[in-house]
Amino acid sequence: LWEDMDVSNEWILAVDVEYRKDNVCVVQLATRQRTLVLDARKLFDRMRMLLKPLLEHADIGKVFHGDNHHLSALETSFAIVVQGAILDTAKHAYFCDGS
Repeated sequence: LWEDMDVSNEWILAVDVEYRKDNVCVVQLATRQRTLVLDARKLFDRMRMLLKPLLEHADIGKVFHGDNHHLSALETSFAIVVQGAILDTAKHAYFCDGS
């Protein structure tokens, strides 16, 4: 996965997690050059090994939309604690709309 995502020259990774009751179903990862969609139900036994090097890499910033639930689902399902700078676009959207 590390090679597939080619993050060697990247400093930011977009992450989207689809889950139900903290059970991850799908994980989508994107850099400026590549997008990858993983079926977590099908790859469940391998997800921790696939995601841990990317999501726990402290030098790569992560962009989520509604990060609290995504982070909780990743930790519950795969024992992954996301490291590095985290930007939550949902929080920023709240401030942008003037509410």
